[in-house]
Formats: sequence, structure tokens, C-alpha cells
Amino acid sequence: MSVTFASWNLENSFSKEARVNPVIEAVKRADADVVVFPEAFDESRLEFLDEVTERFEKQGYEVAYGPYYAYDQQAEQMRQAFMALSRIPSGMKIVQRPYRSIVEMFPVDEATGTMIQVVGAHFDDRNEPARMAQAQDLIDNVFDTGARVLMGDLNAMHASGRWARLLRRPDSRLAAELVPHATLQSIATRVGDMASGTTLELLQINGFNDADPTQRRTWPSPLPQVALDHIMVSDQIHVTGFDVQEHIPVSDHRMISATLHT
Repeated sequence: MSVTFASWNLENSFSKEARVNPVIEAVKRADADVVVFPEAFDESRLEFLDEVTERFEKQGYEVAYGPYYAYDQQAEQMRQAFMALSRIPSGMKIVQRPYRSIVEMFPVDEATGTMIQVVGAHFDDRNEPARMAQAQDLIDNVFDTGARVLMGDLNAMHASGRWARLLRRPDSRLAAELVPHATLQSIATRVGDMASGTTLELLQINGFNDADPTQRRTWPSPLPQVALDHIMVSDQIHVTGFDVQEHIPVSDHRMISATLHT
């Protein structure tokens, strides 16, 4: 049996009325069995959450959601939350970790009887050491040694990518530092840091392969230039398809999906 997994950073779309229907319709078209939404909604705006949950349940999904931070001091500044969907039995739950919460589930490939450990994550966009710490925590304290999937907005590029190589050049880093607008300078500097490749290299060293070896671009939508969203799989997982979905004007990320089996 093949299972389709999808991930889409929603930029808090479920806290904005005009974005709710386009997201739900896009998920319906994608027809994924398991979906992870980093930045699903802002915890200070929950007025559409019941509607969203009910509509996904009508599509046959179990719904789980929870905050990024339960006890971190940054919680007051960053109030995003995860949402996850599954239409196959999986024991899906939001799990608090030292850096950010994760989505964890254990669906079973009915054809082989193999349990798959699936983790949905949103790695920190601010610096590479923070992303490395999140990845190391998952490797050391969360993942087992069997069939594994890590998916989400990892805010990380493969070092071998054309844009990653370009962004690592000294002249590119200098140009980022010279951007006159403070917000744009911050984005340019942080994206340049994501090009180092060390976070994805750490995952690869520990047995994870990218479900999309061609590194199709996911950000910024509608004209993506780099791949920041990934579905990483262990050697026990076979990839039979991978897609970057069309632009939907609700987020600066595109939805990705992969069809997998053991």
C-alpha cells in the first residue's frame, strides 16, 4: 500500500477568513493521506478553527493541532501552531520538544505490516545553529531505527543546489548585508544562512534521504527560487512520486507531497 504525505507552511491561513476555503480546497485536490501544516494558525485568532476542523473531518481526516511553544520564553512573541491531518490510523499527536513542538504519528503500511514513524517539524528560520539543534534533538531523542519520515518547512537547502552555491559566495553575503531595508536585509541574511547545507547534511549522515533528489523549488511562491520544504525518508522507504503543488495565494510556500511505501 502506498501512502501520500504532504506538508504546507500556511502562514497562519486558518486565522484569516479569506484563506480558509482556498486551503481546504487545495488539500482536497492533493488527496493526501497525511498532511502537516506548519504555521497553521495564530493562537490569538482561533475564530475559524472549529469550521476548519469540521470541514476536514467531513473529508475523512482525523485532526490534531497544538502550539509551537508551551513553556518557551518566546511563546509571547511567536504564537503559531501546528495542525496535522490523517485519514489512516496513526496515533497522531502534537509533542512538545525543547525547541519547538513537533507532530508525531505511526501509520502502518498495510501491505507490508511495517510501522512508519512520521515527524512533522518546522525548523527555526533565524540561524543554522538553531536548525542543527532541532535536527540533532530529533535524531538523538525522537527517531527510532526503523522506517522514518521527517517532513515540513525545514528552512534548509542542500549545499549542492545552484542557488545554495550562489548564496554562499562572499559577494552574495556582502550584498545581503548592504540591503538598505531592515526587513529585507534580515530575510536576505537568513536565507543566505539556510544555504549552508549543514542541517540537511546532518540528516543525510543519519540515514535520511530527500524524497525529491531534484530539489524542486518551494519558496517564495508564486515564483519559487529555493527548496526550503522537504520530505526526508529513511532507507526502508521507497518513493514512487513527488510533487510541488501549484501556487495558491495564501502563503509564501508551496505545498509538497510524496507517495511512499515500505
